[in-house]
Amino acid sequence: YSAALLAGEAGLQQVITRKQQETDALIPWIDALDERHREDFKTNDGRSACTERWNEIKKHWASVKAEEFKTQEESFAAYSELCALVTDWILNYAANYSNLILDPDLDSYWLMDAFVGKLPQITEGMSQACALGIALASRPKRGEAPPALPTADEKLGIHGLYAEATAGLKALHEVNLKTAYSDNNTKSRTLQPKLEPLAGTTTILCRDFLERVKNQIIRADSPQISPRELLEESQKAMDAAYALYGSLGPELKGLIDARVRSYQHDKTMGVIAAASATFLYAYLFLAFTFAIHASVAQISRFTRRMIEGTREHFKLDSHDEFGRVADSYNQINETLAETRALKGELESKSGALKESEERFRTLASRAPVGIFQTDARGDCMYVNERWSRLASMTLEEAKGQGWIRAVHPDDRERVSREWYAAAGEHRDF
Repeated sequence: YSAALLAGEAGLQQVITRKQQETDALIPWIDALDERHREDFKTNDGRSACTERWNEIKKHWASVKAEEFKTQEESFAAYSELCALVTDWILNYAANYSNLILDPDLDSYWLMDAFVGKLPQITEGMSQACALGIALASRPKRGEAPPALPTADEKLGIHGLYAEATAGLKALHEVNLKTAYSDNNTKSRTLQPKLEPLAGTTTILCRDFLERVKNQIIRADSPQISPRELLEESQKAMDAAYALYGSLGPELKGLIDARVRSYQHDKTMGVIAAASATFLYAYLFLAFTFAIHASVAQISRFTRRMIEGTREHFKLDSHDEFGRVADSYNQINETLAETRALKGELESKSGALKESEERFRTLASRAPVGIFQTDARGDCMYVNERWSRLASMTLEEAKGQGWIRAVHPDDRERVSREWYAAAGEHRDF
């Protein structure tokens, strides 16, 4: 309407004022919905992207409403930005946070996709195509001499909107609604009789409008339709689309409510089943506890005796699985006894080995000759103080292959090669 008014179409100011008033009346209604569902849509924390986008939409609408646009270009840019914000908020925030995109049922899922995705995109595409078409169709009325013909870029822009809306319309009819009907026909069979007549009319009117845009604006050298005619054709298509939109909402809600009732019934039955199972498990548990109390007490005593280090043989009065547990305890106890004995023996040998090593270190440190100890690979593990003084190298410097640096540079490579060869072959050097 704004584009047509700026194009010189008289009598539209009252329509625009009425539309603005209708939109203003919707803001408090949407705010009330936001108040009711803000926990679900995450618009109450002041930080979420959903909150920021909704506040941005309200701020932008106030700015657009207060602005008096002088040109079609300014009006188109402002309203396009506002519509883009609203569409993005519906698609990427409200729909996502509602969890409808996770809907497992095909009829309600594809109906949801039509409701929050396809129809808003189709109507927005047709609206923008109408506004741009009116701008081109109104040029001869501006007194231009000769009238400026549409440029290739202008036609390309309208064609992009035409193609997007046409694809969305086709997907709406052949994918969304067709799939929803097919799935619903296996259940309640209510969707197709209610929606198909209006959906068919909407498809025809929208396709007719888009074809007129293609034939009389995009393909024509100059627009072959007046702004008023284009606006009227657009309004017919938009009214049909909004009527279908108004019918989809209650049907989608009905499907969701029916599934919620089904879930609540299943939940109630699940609670009853869970309570019954809990009672049965509690009864069995108590019976089992009383039955095995004596055996558990005996096993506890066996455990304490095993920790203390006994070699006694355990035996339970029970002849069921606990009897086999006692046999396992006896095997474990025998293993523990053997382990303790082996540990004592290893500790004794380790002590003797440590004492022998300490004696070796003491003797080596006092020996008047250099002592050089290696591992099986030939790498140095220990040198005494005498060796360190002779080689001018500390123990840390000599460890590993560091000792080679003590050999004269002329002999270093040969000595290293022959030394490690002898170590690898376990022969004298």
